Amino acid sequence: TDFLNLSSTLTLRGGYFRSSYNVSQSIAYASQKILKFPNGAEILANTSISVGVVCILSTGFTDNARMNLLKCSLQLLKTYIGQHTPINVYLFVPQSHVAHTPQWITDRFPELIVMPLTTKDSGFYKAAHHTQYSGLGHNSTWIRRHQFSYEYYMMGRWRLTFMFDFVREMGHKYMLQIDDDTFVKQMVDFNMVQVFSRDKVAMAVW
Repeated sequence: TDFLNLSSTLTLRGGYFRSSYNVSQSIAYASQKILKFPNGAEILANTSISVGVVCILSTGFTDNARMNLLKCSLQLLKTYIGQHTPINVYLFVPQSHVAHTPQWITDRFPELIVMPLTTKDSGFYKAAHHTQYSGLGHNSTWIRRHQFSYEYYMMGRWRLTFMFDFVREMGHKYMLQIDDDTFVKQMVDFNMVQVFSRDKVAMAVW
């Protein structure tokens, strides 16, 4: 789990990692969703003092076991980090799953933004067209290719390109990347944005 200073030069800009995503479409979508909150205008105006939390759930809401993990992960995040640090959570799922967001997410985390994971802004999702998005070579040219799928590779590419650009354009200075099985087990009793900014922290690993 990583905290990254988005004002640094940590995003990669070369080779297969050059960004080709339409970030503006997702920025507009997230902004419209936030403005529907009772205090949405205030949230958008203050993203620079909140942590942008990003979670990608490429399987969507179909796996009950993963849903239980996600539920626990989000509750721990809210309890142990959200008490002292303002957070905005962006949960990316396949576009077809957005309309089927579980009621417990709406009830327990009303300000969580469920974001569509589309091929237009997140090229890895349609692995069948992988060469169009990444120029991947034949399997025999890859070291340890047998240990991961094309989808896994493209997810990593998404995290090295789109994710940085999206959170930065939303106005956040720091980003926290989590998985559905990330469990924060102790209270973070300080405002991370304030402390990291004061100490000029570029990256922290949980």
